[in-house]
Amino acid sequence: MNMPSSFQTVINHFKRNGWGFQFAANRPFLSSGFRGQYGNFRCVAFVEETDDLVQVVSFVPVIVPSHKLAIAAELCTRLSHAMKMGRFELHANGEL
Repeated sequence: MNMPSSFQTVINHFKRNGWGFQFAANRPFLSSGFRGQYGNFRCVAFVEETDDLVQVVSFVPVIVPSHKLAIAAELCTRLSHAMKMGRFELHANGEL
């Protein structure tokens, strides 16, 4: 795999901070987990090879119950409004 330089920068950042991670051998994608005060968080980082854009996605350790999906979706929309970078997303399965 020809690794984009921006992905190597991500790897170096994780190593410098002592964060454990796994990465895919065939594409610029790594995954990691972090323990926080209120739960364990998953995170993935990958590089869009066409434009060398680094993307990081974190998963909140809760599943929104089906009867609260609509209000949680509205909250995500309101929280994401006017953010220059990033956004909150709610998936149909309740994953935030």
